[in-house]
Amino acid sequence: MSPQRQFHPGNWEESVLQARGTILVDFRGPWCSVPVLSGDWYARLVAAAGEAVLGTVNAQDHPELALRYRIIDLPTLIWFQDGRVTGACLGPDRYRRLMDLLLASGRGAHQGSSR
Repeated sequence: MSPQRQFHPGNWEESVLQARGTILVDFRGPWCSVPVLSGDWYARLVAAAGEAVLGTVNAQDHPELALRYRIIDLPTLIWFQDGRVTGACLGPDRYRRLMDLLLASGRGAHQGSSR
């Protein structure tokens, strides 16, 4: 399992927008009770996403990134494919439902969802 990345304005362009492949970014605040990219959820997401890069943005410390993607609810997970947004999911309950669907279908996390 690859380590989780921390994204911020200083590495966003190179690490997310110029990256090839799938990047899954968990926008969250320090008060969010369910860190989806940790523990068992992290392991399950790695298994579903395959070669995807997983990382987080602390929306409290970096509100400019949250505003750029019009994030109004935390946590929000956004999928990027080759630098372009391809899907999003918000709130901890939606994470659980989405993971169940992804794992049941064997589709992989990069193939989209809806808010």
